[in-house]
Amino acid sequence: MSSPFDVWFPLDDTVEPGESDHYILGYKRELTAGLVLETEAYYKTYDNLTEYRMETDYEWNNNTGTLKDVFNLGKGYTQGMDVLLRNDIFGMSGFIGYTYSNTRRKIEEYNTNPDTNEPEYYYPKYDKTHSLSVIESYNMTQHTGRQLWGADIKFAVNYSLASGQPDPIPEQYYYDGNYFSILYSYSDRTRLPNYSRCDVSFKLQWNKKHYTIEPYIQIINLFNRKNIWTRAYNFDVDNAGNFSLKHEDATMFPRLPFLGVDIKW
Repeated sequence: MSSPFDVWFPLDDTVEPGESDHYILGYKRELTAGLVLETEAYYKTYDNLTEYRMETDYEWNNNTGTLKDVFNLGKGYTQGMDVLLRNDIFGMSGFIGYTYSNTRRKIEEYNTNPDTNEPEYYYPKYDKTHSLSVIESYNMTQHTGRQLWGADIKFAVNYSLASGQPDPIPEQYYYDGNYFSILYSYSDRTRLPNYSRCDVSFKLQWNKKHYTIEPYIQIINLFNRKNIWTRAYNFDVDNAGNFSLKHEDATMFPRLPFLGVDIKW
């Protein structure tokens, strides 16, 4: 998952640009009028992938440093399939989509097995094994002919359900006399809880000769699901000096209602 905190680097001549081969096989069929099935299987390879070296924070030399000193290189692949059912029938339009995906990477000196000291394949942070999306809108006026105060009546729902993203867990920790430090051997030892979010909206639409007016009410995260964005581990010490390892979660949007008006001309 990308975030506003991601950092992007231009490459210099010490790092080869990334390469990828993408293979796709698809099938599409119109089941009935207004109902279309689309399927697609894919396999994609990656070469010259980069992963930031944490050691750079301590080893960097402003005079001699190059990007090759900043990144470890590796390879990876993605494989999976998409199934999409599109509909435009009985006043409803949208789609239901399901994706199965498996993404793995192997980077030198990263995600290293502590027993063999060799890098192992891992799931990057944006990997989602299963993903279900439902995006539907219902135009009641188009289907039934009914209006409210002379306006078309519309409803919409947007639902997403996905496997939790990979996340590291502490493997070791040590105390230097002043501070505790946590060590993570693997970047994908566990997964965060599944992601689930439902957004709904209701709008009225007045169609004038040269413009339309659409007042609406929208609720983001209708069920107030506490989807986890990041998880951080820290030590908790009680009054007796005993300590335990706990985690704190940063969650995404809570339930958010919106009122607004769209004017188009």
